[in-house]
Amino acid sequence: GGNFEDAPEFVDAAMNDYRLLADSPCVNTGISIMPYTAVDLSGTPRDGKPDMGCYEFIIPRPTIFYVNANNVSGIETGLSWSRAFTDLQDAIALSATGDQIWVATGTYYPTDDMDRSVAFVLKPGVELYGNFAGTEALLSERDLSTMYETVLSGDLDMNGVGDAQNSYNVVVASNDARLDGFTVSFGNSLDL
Repeated sequence: GGNFEDAPEFVDAAMNDYRLLADSPCVNTGISIMPYTAVDLSGTPRDGKPDMGCYEFIIPRPTIFYVNANNVSGIETGLSWSRAFTDLQDAIALSATGDQIWVATGTYYPTDDMDRSVAFVLKPGVELYGNFAGTEALLSERDLSTMYETVLSGDLDMNGVGDAQNSYNVVVASNDARLDGFTVSFGNSLDL
């Protein structure tokens, strides 16, 4: 969270309706460090990535969350390619049964520190799709060749070696979850 120059994109500020529109840069960009108000002015609970402002945007379900490690917009709502999350864990945390997560080409790690016990834990009924360029509007537009390879890697020290520094598990499955269009690499649970 912080300040930015974009318009907040309210439903109708002229009529004092300060609820956020879906494409508002304020969605999912607040600070989740305590103390923060656990509910908004209308009593809606704030989630793990709260919104800036007095009202929490209610994500319509089912929805598509977008992830692109190369997003440099500085605004990560996860609700479009232009404002995609850069961390896949953010999309997984906000997802619910029926949602899809579209992940652009790149390499994604379960954690940014060396905690080998952290994995991508899939949620029931959530579908994750990789191999996107990061511009597609339809699932059928993604290119399943290696041109837009999407990698989930446990190579936490990024040395390209399967060693004792890698994640114990890169992905943990769940009932009715789907993982499609990903290369999973560098898990190492030999010393468990």
